Amino acid sequence: MAAVCAMLFGGISCSKDAQDDFGSTPPLAVAAVSVSAPEFAGDTRVTLNPTDLIKWYSSDKSYAGLYSPGKGIVKSVSTGSTISSDGFNATFQFESTNITSFTSDAARIIYPCTKEAKDASSFAFSIPASQTLNAKAGSVSRYGSSSCVPMISDAFAIRSTLTETTYPVGYKATASASAQMHLLSSIVAFYVYDSEGTYAAEKVKAVEMKSSSVGIAAPSSVELTADNELPQLVGTSTSAVAQFSSSSYYFPLNGVTSKETSAPIYLSIIPAEFAGEIVVVTDKGKHVFPFETPKKFNRAEVKDMSLNLSSPKAAVKPIPSLQIVNINRASVSGRTGKMVTMTVKLDENCAGFYAQISTKQIKTVSEMLNQHKYLVGQPDDDYFTANADGTVNFQIFMGNSFTFSALSFDASGDAGIGQSLGDNGYGYPTTYNVTKDGDVPDIDEDMVYFNN
Repeated sequence: MAAVCAMLFGGISCSKDAQDDFGSTPPLAVAAVSVSAPEFAGDTRVTLNPTDLIKWYSSDKSYAGLYSPGKGIVKSVSTGSTISSDGFNATFQFESTNITSFTSDAARIIYPCTKEAKDASSFAFSIPASQTLNAKAGSVSRYGSSSCVPMISDAFAIRSTLTETTYPVGYKATASASAQMHLLSSIVAFYVYDSEGTYAAEKVKAVEMKSSSVGIAAPSSVELTADNELPQLVGTSTSAVAQFSSSSYYFPLNGVTSKETSAPIYLSIIPAEFAGEIVVVTDKGKHVFPFETPKKFNRAEVKDMSLNLSSPKAAVKPIPSLQIVNINRASVSGRTGKMVTMTVKLDENCAGFYAQISTKQIKTVSEMLNQHKYLVGQPDDDYFTANADGTVNFQIFMGNSFTFSALSFDASGDAGIGQSLGDNGYGYPTTYNVTKDGDVPDIDEDMVYFNN
């Protein structure tokens, strides 16, 4: 294996049996840097799938960082970095015009690293509260360009063969070492199924973990020490969700009646022990699995969790929805602009909705949460008026060109289905240019639904 894992010159290898191999004389304008580091055993991988669990992915090449105490962080470069075909071995190329970056008694490799830093003594490892799955459940997938599976290596010595006085001006220094990487997060593998087939028509869109006590996600700034002590991450978000990036990746439950016929949906969280609940979000509703007895999620451990939607422990929570049924423009005596009124019809699961009419299009939940808010049954005010037929009007003064959106929420405040003016067919926002007073005809042909 050592021959197969021989590192390319000028990289740091994170692999099963990697050994130091500094190659031959570097090409012009690259100065050699000699590095020594202990051998190690163990796999370090960052892409999750049910067979190999964690392994390196091609686009990880430029997301490693080389930290030297007091000298900052040098980010890896894609050119010269390689990922083996099986994903077990990674060779990262580090380059710097500052020779002192590669002279240290306690260098460490950190992942993921998105930018360099001078004189850094701390680093913000991030486990996002929202983690995107860019492939179907159970396939070789990852979380995007900056992984949410943070790692750090053991400390190792790095020594330059050149001094600052003999270092050629304008040359780039490169470094090479083998180092044991340590996973800092805990991984949960959710297996969703329906033993009775009651929800066979549903598709899983996301799985959310909620803690009732401790933070399990968000950036965690930690001190980078000179020894092999592993950083202890501390989160500020008590929830973390893994969600598929496209409806084409949703996990269909038809025929999935056991864990064995299911496929894992992975979530990275900060290691902790806590009670809380797990929410399986489908295209039809939410299935809530509370757990009052604290569960322990250990660092560098993959914990399987089976979620049977037919279990009596699972509470079904319908997703609220709404429909924008009319847009009206009217002149108001003595006022500049026009009164634009959006009429919204709520379903029985709605406790209220967020509303927006402006020149900027909004089609995401996070943006809508900052807009005007209506609670069912509240008194009429300057913005909202309840109608006898159960619909609600939202009105605001605007010019001729505007766009509009509405987002429902339930009694717990959880967002449901929203509706917005669609794009122009090429992915660009559309605005209405209304030149006449009265109802805008055929708005249903221009509307789109959103809930992510």
